[in-house]
Amino acid sequence: MKITVYGGVSCPQCKLTTDRLARKNIPFDYVDLDEDETAREAIIKEGFRTRPVVKVSDGETQDTFTGFRPDKLRALG
Repeated sequence: MKITVYGGVSCPQCKLTTDRLARKNIPFDYVDLDEDETAREAIIKEGFRTRPVVKVSDGETQDTFTGFRPDKLRALG
């Protein structure tokens, strides 16, 4: 499973999301949208306006959600 969190350092929901993943020892990649203009433009082009954007892929399917979602994070492990 591959998890990528797109967020920003001043985003409380981003911090909650990454802290929850780290506490559960779930590996994830983090992309700071304040630093990565290309990623920020791609996320906006996909229609997302709320941070974080979390993309979960198992190779066959992909789930994407925004905001701090304890229910979705709980399902990851």
